[in-house]
Amino acid sequence: METTGRLRNRSIMMRKFDDSTRNGGAVHVPPKPRVRPATPSWYFFYGALTDPKRLAQVAELGEQPTMTKAKATCSSLKYFGYYPVLCPGNGIVDGVAWFVPTSDIVERIREYESDAYNDIPNLLSWRKVKKYSQCRLFEMAIKRM
Repeated sequence: METTGRLRNRSIMMRKFDDSTRNGGAVHVPPKPRVRPATPSWYFFYGALTDPKRLAQVAELGEQPTMTKAKATCSSLKYFGYYPVLCPGNGIVDGVAWFVPTSDIVERIREYESDAYNDIPNLLSWRKVKKYSQCRLFEMAIKRM
């Protein structure tokens, strides 16, 4: 293949794209990888997903889940217009906890939350017991300062 000065000055990515399409190949852009595989775990919910009916609908459950009142540490609650969102912070946020039993359900909840939220680890404080547990929650996808 002949390379002209114009092609030589193009980025490596553009040259690979040109080579691929010239040879009849398709360009494949892999999907954005998840940071952590979906595994069953305790999850903390606030806002709309504290309603068992709504969570059952999102998770495609046959019955309403049994949730426990809890508090999440190391986060703060802000409002994005009308909607509450968890953001990085040093506060404590009231909500509920539910053990998500399967990776399929975790994926459904992640899809509902969208890429606007990160599925991150956090500490959960149970309301009736003075005990902390590891959990996961969905925090607004912004950079921690």
